[in-house]
Amino acid sequence: GDIVTFTYTLSNVTIETYPFATLKTNIDRKQINFIHNVVGTTGILDDGKTIMIPNVRLASGSTLIIKFDAIINFFQEDKKVSTEPEFLDANKKSIVKAAKEEVTAKKLSKEEIDKRGYSIKKK
Repeated sequence: GDIVTFTYTLSNVTIETYPFATLKTNIDRKQINFIHNVVGTTGILDDGKTIMIPNVRLASGSTLIIKFDAIINFFQEDKKVSTEPEFLDANKKSIVKAAKEEVTAKKLSKEEIDKRGYSIKKK
């Protein structure tokens, strides 16, 4: 139930301009929900597997910051939530892939879940 902010800084130090590029986040979509506070882009794509930022225009010598918040889904154990962003050109060819970054979402105790007004139902 915690909120995590994902921030991506795209810096183009080349002489190329990348119109209609895509930022593929490689976030496991099953781990997050309620994506909100989107900044730096006009929209996101959710294919059920990951989040992608389409139609990115990155001019030569420019920097673009894209960020959004998401709520981490409830889990019965500690869970690592990660992103390994990849920048794709208009033809979906990989330009650069960044290192994997991750945080650990700690499971909540039953008492903490009850205190927040949620309930755990056993199957």
